[in-house]
Amino acid sequence: MEEKSGFLILVSGIVQGVGFRPFVYNLAKKYDLKGYVKNTLKGVEIVVYGRNTDLDDFIKDLKSNPPVLSKIKSITTERFEYKDLDEFYIEKSQSEEEKSIFILPDIGICKK
Repeated sequence: MEEKSGFLILVSGIVQGVGFRPFVYNLAKKYDLKGYVKNTLKGVEIVVYGRNTDLDDFIKDLKSNPPVLSKIKSITTERFEYKDLDEFYIEKSQSEEEKSIFILPDIGICKK
């Protein structure tokens, strides 16, 4: 049986608003990996679990075939112990969560 593990992958550069998370999602599905991808203040965070050979291929594809509009500045990886998850998903970013904005009415109205 092939060994399994996980990776925390942090990607910085022009990786938000360019289709990077859907790209990562499709790549994870291609290699049957589980985990998530999300935007952070510093770039994109990816947590993936799967067979070591699939993880290595995933990272190679991530580096060599990113979306056309993206520009990767750096990729850091940290391998850790395997965790059995059911799926891979795109996690909602903090900036996409519902926001409340309160707009006060004008209280000083010009006479002209």
